[in-house]
Amino acid sequence: MQHDIYHKIVMNSSVGFAFYKKINKGIPTDFELVEANESFSKIVGCDLDYIIGQKLSVISKSFKLLDFDTETAFLNVFSQNKIILP
Repeated sequence: MQHDIYHKIVMNSSVGFAFYKKINKGIPTDFELVEANESFSKIVGCDLDYIIGQKLSVISKSFKLLDFDTETAFLNVFSQNKIILP
């Protein structure tokens, strides 16, 4: 029950939210977008129906994030366990 309340709050938030899962075990080579809210959709400029279930390596090329390499940032975080922006 409590999970449902938090899920509803996050999914209806004005703050962008996206949940990805690693494609492989160990050091990841890619990520799959499992869930995101409408605010995330507006931030990246892509329809949720298009990006949910897709690999980050495919959809990040469509993201409207000024000069930010989303895929490299994710790979750095997961391979080195720290945030390193490209």
